[in-house]
Amino acid sequence: MEDIKVIIVKVNKEKYGLDINHVISIEKMQSCTALPSTPNYVRGIIPIRGIVTPIIDLGIALGHSEKVDTDTTRIVLISIEGSPIGLVVDEATDVLDISTDSIQQVSIMKQVDFIQGVSKIENRMLVLIDVHKMLENIEGLKELKNVNFNQSEVTS
Repeated sequence: MEDIKVIIVKVNKEKYGLDINHVISIEKMQSCTALPSTPNYVRGIIPIRGIVTPIIDLGIALGHSEKVDTDTTRIVLISIEGSPIGLVVDEATDVLDISTDSIQQVSIMKQVDFIQGVSKIENRMLVLIDVHKMLENIEGLKELKNVNFNQSEVTS
């Protein structure tokens, strides 16, 4: 029995688990600079630790409706192929160890390949998301990554 460590995030009252190995940090929400002609789930860009970072609204990317940011809104900074990308979530609540034996496969996962599985946590189902696969499937992200913001350091 092996455990995986996940960070629990809330998006539109639903809890999702993201593998902590992909997470760089959790940041407070800040104002983004919008980018023209980008999909609605692209919030824009912000400088994080001097690096211009694209920001994706995880809720919209998962098909939820747009929400207003609150004091608990966070940016989960992840690394994809060495490039930082920020995921906007309503809350980042916990870090949990989940036994791989408790992760169940669901038939819908054949159509939605970024769902790693589901696990029952505190009488609720926790959907485990493979952020790499999810971001591979997001239309426009490759183009956004090709802009290569990561070469642009911001000095202030």
